[in-house]
Formats: sequence, C-alpha cells, structure tokens
Amino acid sequence: MSHSNHSGTVREIKMLVANIGAVPKDSAGGRYVRDALVPVTQQNAALAAQADTQCTFRFASEGISHPAFEKFKYLPLLNPKGMVEAVAWAQEEGYDAAILGCFGDPFLDEIRDKSQIPVIGFGEAAILAAARIGPFGIVANSPLLVEPIRGQVDRLGLTDRLVGIVATCEPMEEQEHALIDARGLFPRFRSDVATLIESGARALIPACGIMSAALRVAPGYNGNDAPLTAVDGIPVIDVVGEAVLAAERAVLTGVIPAPLVHGQSGSVEHPDASMPSGAFWNCH
Repeated sequence: MSHSNHSGTVREIKMLVANIGAVPKDSAGGRYVRDALVPVTQQNAALAAQADTQCTFRFASEGISHPAFEKFKYLPLLNPKGMVEAVAWAQEEGYDAAILGCFGDPFLDEIRDKSQIPVIGFGEAAILAAARIGPFGIVANSPLLVEPIRGQVDRLGLTDRLVGIVATCEPMEEQEHALIDARGLFPRFRSDVATLIESGARALIPACGIMSAALRVAPGYNGNDAPLTAVDGIPVIDVVGEAVLAAERAVLTGVIPAPLVHGQSGSVEHPDASMPSGAFWNCH
C-alpha cells in the first residue's frame, strides 16, 4: 500500500496489535481490556506515532489468560495458534503491519516467515532501541521470564550489551492494576532498576507492554515526574512506542523485517486463509 501522496502527506496506516493472552469479550477480563488495557495502550501508541497510525487490538476468546501467565514457564507455547491466526487475518483484511503484543515475541521468526506484511515484536523493538543508546538493563514482570528474555537478547546478538535482568516482586494482578492507577508502580520500578543502574545500564527496559504503557501514560498519577521516562537520568524505553515506530518505518520504507532464524516455520502451522478463524474479537 502507498501511504503518502505527492504533497508528502502521510495517509492512515492500519496496524494490528495481536495479544497472546486469551480473554472472552463478555467477561471481567474483557471489561478490563476494553476499559483499561486498550485505552491506555492506544494513548501510548498515539504519543509515539509519527504517522497517521490507527491500531486495532485483537484478542482470542479461548486459551490461556491472566493470571495463568505467571504460573507457566512456557506460556508462549500454549497460545501460538491465536497469534499466527491474528496476523494471517490482518494480512487478509488489508492491514499494513502487525505487532505481537507480548514482550516475549512468541514465534516472531516463524510468523515473519509466513507473512507478507511487517511483523514487529514488542521485545525485539525495545531491545534494539535500548542497544542503540548503550548498555541496558531489563525489568522482567516474572522470575520465570528472566531466562527466556536473556534468550531474546542473545538471539539479537546483544548479550555483550546486557548488564542484567531483574524480576519485579510485584504480583501480576498489581501490575495489571497499574493501567488504572500507576501510583504504586512508580516507586516499585525505581527500586527495581537501582541495581541495573549501579551495574552501568544506560537504558532501562520494562519488559511488559502493560508495565511500559502504565509508566508512559501514568494513569492516576499526578507526580511532578509523570510520565516516568527516565530514572536518575537513565532513559526508560517505551516498549509500545518503539514497536509502533518500527512498524511505521517498515511500512513507509517497504523494508519488511526478515526472520533472523530460518527453517523453523514447521513448528507453527500457518492457517489457511480460506478457513474460518478461531474465536476472536477486536477492540479499537
């Protein structure tokens, strides 16, 4: 698709954010998604976007959902079909790009291998952005995710830039509440990153879209330093914003990110576009 006319005016970019967590639309979780997660993430995306970008969020109605995230070490293996189907749907519906709305970038290479539109991962975009600044540290939202995140850094060949990964002790339910009221998150995040800064981090990554969006939009927080974009002068990476910017660049330049590792496409079945999709719902 073309996104600029002869006068240079940028046209609308349609972007899908596919979420790994499953949540029925007419449930308490669905209400949280509609009332908190999507509105705050939309605000975050709008703050970063440099084009006329419109995001649609797509959720599976069936599968593993919060608070089960914290209990499964290999969660990305449980909901891969939903992510693959969401991206395939976006391509068929004429979307310009897709973002995997999970810091773990589940099956990013495999999905890219099967897609003709740019597919951006929260984690990859944030790690690359941090590495451009200097040595970086990461705050994981669960101890179970520390080693998988270390693997993501290694996949990008940036292990020598990583000063450390710490896991927040904040329970998952409280992390989610930060999208409604971020006041408790601010002091917790400052405490979490203290050792990373002492170890020489020059960029800090909140390794979760929820955590990052809450820091960037700061709902319910009226402090002088809201939003929290830096700690002691060390920049906090905008996970959502960096993914949106990476997707916009790919669309506007026509350079589609390729898989870093090829030959793995057999591990995830790409759905036949002519077949009905699973149980999904969209939120704008």
